[in-house]
Amino acid sequence: MKRVLIIISGLLILAGGLISILKFMSLGPFETAVVEKVIEKEVETAPVPIFIEMDAMSIPVFKGNNVVATVQISITLEVVGKKNASRVNKLMVRIKDIYLRDLHSFLPRLIKQEERIDVLILKQRLKLMSDKYIGRSLIENVLVQSVIETPIK
Repeated sequence: MKRVLIIISGLLILAGGLISILKFMSLGPFETAVVEKVIEKEVETAPVPIFIEMDAMSIPVFKGNNVVATVQISITLEVVGKKNASRVNKLMVRIKDIYLRDLHSFLPRLIKQEERIDVLILKQRLKLMSDKYIGRSLIENVLVQSVIETPIK
């Protein structure tokens, strides 16, 4: 039994030494050209994000029957792949309509609760609306570029 263990441990030591030599000398599976080809292939197949800018949206904020402020929001949509980008461009009118309808009711509540427009909350809300009405796999991210709140006196 001792001889078997000694033989097995000797083989493991030899195998470890062989692998170390191959790696140190960049031979066999450790060739740098092979590793660089694998890295290049991964980079080529990695999806490229495409950014689609939407027209700026102006949303009036009502308090009772009066307009108390106007909020102008600039949004950019992040999609992955040309196929998704073309689908988003075709659906752009619907996406803008979904955002406007939701923000007409959401912004007064947000301003009342936070006393200002929190861009992070706004971004999460727009992403939620995109996922709900357009589909989860189409729009990767919603980027809020600028929010300008103009109070009306």
